Amino acid sequence: EGRRLSCGPYRPVTEDLNTKGAFWHIIQTFVGSLLIIVTALAIEFTGFLLIDPLLGMAFGFVLLWASWGLLKEAAHLLMEGTPPEVSLPEIKRTLEELHEVSDVHHIHAWALTSGKHVFSAHLRVTDQEEVLQTAYDMLRKDFGFFFATLQIETRCFDESGAEAIDLSAASSKTGHNGDL
Repeated sequence: EGRRLSCGPYRPVTEDLNTKGAFWHIIQTFVGSLLIIVTALAIEFTGFLLIDPLLGMAFGFVLLWASWGLLKEAAHLLMEGTPPEVSLPEIKRTLEELHEVSDVHHIHAWALTSGKHVFSAHLRVTDQEEVLQTAYDMLRKDFGFFFATLQIETRCFDESGAEAIDLSAASSKTGHNGDL
């Protein structure tokens, strides 16, 4: 479950992107309606017609500012970025601590939708069945992944140039084949 945003005495809003978007849409519509009433009253009692475009532009800037976080989160999700709460180095270390695992590489994590994370990696092992079951259980229980794909290898079959896109290789002290 996602963390929750406080909404006063009302039910909390989850961190689901769709729910947050709907929540902010309702709040912005309410505030916009209040501004229309304030504008109408100001024009009626003062005759100051310029207040309408001034408040309209100010409200537009406030909408953009309030929506920026939601837009950033949506773009990150659409670009399949690693979820901010996922630590790939920690997951790599944990997988490498499993019995029979000698190397972990080609690590990737992304979100399918809010709260549904996916993980894939290559594991170099000697005993496949035990490692595979333990790794899947650990990824689901300890890190909360909804789905994981693990490729088991007895040696690394990296295609030429894969190091340029493998973020885990750049952060490790040794290459995939154990060279320094």
